[in-house]
Amino acid sequence: MSRDISSISGIEAGLRDELAKLGNRGVQIGAGEQAATYSLRWGGEVAHSGNCLFEAVAAALGAGEPASSVRLRCVAQFQALRVAGALPPDIDQTIRNLYCPDLAAGWAVNFIQEHKLLVPAVALARAEALVASQEAGGASYNDAAEAVFREVGAAVDSAAAWARYMALGGSASDAARMLLSVDVAGAGMGAFGDDLAIECLAAAYGRDIYVVQAHGEDAGSGAGGALFFLPHRSLGGGPAADGLPLFLLMKGCGWTSAGADHFEPLICSRCLCPAEEPYIIL
Repeated sequence: MSRDISSISGIEAGLRDELAKLGNRGVQIGAGEQAATYSLRWGGEVAHSGNCLFEAVAAALGAGEPASSVRLRCVAQFQALRVAGALPPDIDQTIRNLYCPDLAAGWAVNFIQEHKLLVPAVALARAEALVASQEAGGASYNDAAEAVFREVGAAVDSAAAWARYMALGGSASDAARMLLSVDVAGAGMGAFGDDLAIECLAAAYGRDIYVVQAHGEDAGSGAGGALFFLPHRSLGGGPAADGLPLFLLMKGCGWTSAGADHFEPLICSRCLCPAEEPYIIL
């Protein structure tokens, strides 16, 4: 059951006030005769896990489809575009930027640099033994782990690797492969890699997807916090959206980024007679 958007848990008071305004006034998309205003309610919490994007989309759709099926649709859509040659020509570089970034330069929104690695589960015990051996020789754990796992793991640095990575959902059938990350904290800033998956989902479901990114004081956005609205449309220039837009809330859960790293669903409905000026026009 959906709830008032201002009842979202784990947010600061100033940000809660902004969400209350959003809930009361709604969001307008388009202008003139094409304009439509939508009200938003909170769809409830989802688990703080690597599956939160797909759980949030499943809840926002409201069709009873499990998150595992949403994930598989995402991967299938990406693979279909890849086989058809419909992906952007620079897709491999985009994936490298997101999942295997330049640790010296860095860019975008996350204070933690992260490289994603796919590691065969059967190689994990040997890798851990090699890490322990290097530690015994005087190396720090972080340096040893980075060197070893880079050697035994496969980087997520191409379209084919991204599809394998995104298919991992923590089920028993995924036991042959494990996803590890090498995190490096530093002055540079890394990027979120969810945009690509969201654009695949927009194509798969024929919906535009809007991420409402909620930043608190830790993001340096002011005492009251701030909301940012990030539109995602079909990857590969697919058909125009033909259904209600989907909205997702992206909020912080207190472990990496300055204000936003966890998805939750927002339930969208059309306002036939908006009562006042919308919170924002997109």
